[in-house]
Amino acid sequence: MGLRAFYDLSVRPRTVEEAVSLLRVAARLGVKGVAVESTVFEGDLGEVEREASRLGVRVFLRHTVSAATRREARRGIDSAPRNAIVVVEARSLEVLRYAAVNKRVDLIRPGPGLEAYATDRSQARLFRERGWGFVEVTLRPLTVRGLREDSWRRIHLMIRRGFGNGVSLVFVSDASEPGELWSPAGIAGIPVVAGIPEHAALSAVYNNPYRALARRYGASPG
Repeated sequence: MGLRAFYDLSVRPRTVEEAVSLLRVAARLGVKGVAVESTVFEGDLGEVEREASRLGVRVFLRHTVSAATRREARRGIDSAPRNAIVVVEARSLEVLRYAAVNKRVDLIRPGPGLEAYATDRSQARLFRERGWGFVEVTLRPLTVRGLREDSWRRIHLMIRRGFGNGVSLVFVSDASEPGELWSPAGIAGIPVVAGIPEHAALSAVYNNPYRALARRYGASPG
């Protein structure tokens, strides 16, 4: 499979002005589309979409559900806007496994301490049985001041185990301001540093977000 366009499936502007600033820089970095977090953004998404269209960037709505129990996860998933990408931020192993088989869930973000479980063979098996599944890796810890060594360890662990066990990883910026955005090449360098071959790193960085969008919307995201 050739490399697809790059999509950042988690940006977190709070206002229209912040969103427009992010979009302008994203376009210059070669980002084809972004997913805006519905639980953070308080502005008019229509206005953002018009600016995005002018810049040649697609905008998708994202809805994150943070849950420690299956009941919390189910309630949050059911409340998601119909057209949104649904992400479950799992805060327990129970939720991590449940999200892997729920067909409304597009991405899973493991909470602290669950990184190894999210990328182990059991999770990979659940994804295979379902037919698809993606684990989200946030790069925000690498852009904030005072980076803790354990943050890099957690990212490194997910990369090594994810690639080793066949779990599809989606790298996201969680950017709330332009300086926190990443270029596709910059993101690909992270798994390469972790020991992943460059061709495999590039394929994951470009193709996995595209696949997640294509499966949710049933067509090419553009």
